[in-house]
Amino acid sequence: FNANNLPYGYFLPKNKDLKKTRPIVSYATHPMRHMLQRASRGLSLLLKSPAIKDLHFTLHRTDEFAQSILNAQKQCHDEGYNHAAVMAGDIKQMYTELPHSDIMEAVDWLISQAAPNTRRKHISVPRRARHGTHMGTNYNTKSFVTFTLDELREIVRFDLDNAIFKVGDTILKQNVGIPMGSPISPVLAIVVCAFYEAKLKASIKSNPTFNRNIHGARYVDDAILIVGYNTDTPGDEIIANDMLQHVADNGYQKLTLECDPDRNHIKMLESIVDTTDVGNISLRFWHKNAESINDHNTQKFIKYQHFDSFSPYNAKRGVLISSLLRMRKASSHHEGLQRAIPAFVKELRLLDYPLGIIRSAVNTVTHRSDNDPFWRGVVNLVYDA
Repeated sequence: FNANNLPYGYFLPKNKDLKKTRPIVSYATHPMRHMLQRASRGLSLLLKSPAIKDLHFTLHRTDEFAQSILNAQKQCHDEGYNHAAVMAGDIKQMYTELPHSDIMEAVDWLISQAAPNTRRKHISVPRRARHGTHMGTNYNTKSFVTFTLDELREIVRFDLDNAIFKVGDTILKQNVGIPMGSPISPVLAIVVCAFYEAKLKASIKSNPTFNRNIHGARYVDDAILIVGYNTDTPGDEIIANDMLQHVADNGYQKLTLECDPDRNHIKMLESIVDTTDVGNISLRFWHKNAESINDHNTQKFIKYQHFDSFSPYNAKRGVLISSLLRMRKASSHHEGLQRAIPAFVKELRLLDYPLGIIRSAVNTVTHRSDNDPFWRGVVNLVYDA
């Protein structure tokens, strides 16, 4: 392909801070775009392998977050600890600091760990559909592309070695870091983090200073780490927090874990993780607009269309139903869900949603979940609004 079809680079302002930008490269015209997309799905399949699921903290869906925290708390209790120290933060610089040799080492680890004892050395990926990727050969070549694990590795290597793009009339090559904008880049970032976590868990377990396991959850670059300790054992909390600090400083090696200073009310994904109650980590839905609505009657983040937009009524109602279900999955107790409902209603009322559509959405969800105590009293909260 000629220079006119090269991927092009540009800067995109960050939503959290418009004064900062992130460099992006568009692969829209890249001749290997579809192959890179398929390789990405192949790596994602290996990441979900039962052989390595306990070696890293990767979450594949955001609605797994609350349950993963409750599972980590249970593991701490099973290990004999009555409480847990928690730390959370963002993993930085994965697109700018990682040598390509480290990325390939992580890919080699994934391939060797996820499929060591299987005769199936091929992965079949749908040509168009997002789902249906599986191990083994698929002879339906019109619908599937099949490549070997060695070919999967070489696709990654090719992309790393040929991250060429242009900015204006200048042609550049990225020699360090995960290629910006490549279809395979997001999963490569996850693979590298999973690789570091596997090494971390092995080193921590054998460290006599800490002598305890580390648990956690990570969705792409948002990570939360959990270590058990006993409140009635002098100095045990200090050991747990020292362990967390050690992980923050060294666990992700060449990457930086930028931690949230508040360890009592950690905001992550759509939940607030509350660690203030000894022996009981709880989660409630994190309403990101609640503060701005209460203070200024405005929304900092626009999450819903205005009711007078052109979307059909049933489409708007469906969005409300899915929002309610997400609120349910982000909470560990029904009181947390009930606290979120008034802010949810107020936010929608600012967008001119009538109470009728909100009540209809809540009624649908509660009828689908007759035996779920989380929805106890929620209908009345809406009717009282």
